[in-house]
Amino acid sequence: MKRSKLADRAILTLPYGIWVTRSGREVLFNRCYQPIWQRVGRVVSPADPKEWVEDIVSRKWFWQDPSFPYYGKTKADKQGLAIALEVLSDWGISWSKGRAWQS
Repeated sequence: MKRSKLADRAILTLPYGIWVTRSGREVLFNRCYQPIWQRVGRVVSPADPKEWVEDIVSRKWFWQDPSFPYYGKTKADKQGLAIALEVLSDWGISWSKGRAWQS
């Protein structure tokens, strides 16, 4: 299935999961396993997508393949998108049309 430009942007900007490091830092990562947002305590900031995150003590995925919320066509897609958007909202991050920013 060919992806749209929006789906390509969503792959880079929607969280696919979270890593928690030994220091307690939480890092949201995208489908390419690149850090996209980080939270230390209550402070949220963009993460360095080129960083190799060390000392991961726990990890969680927000949905399982082959459910890709970037397409939004199936029930599983829509559930994955809802979970990703809820996580971003909980972190104080807005997302629309493949773009994310702090609210």
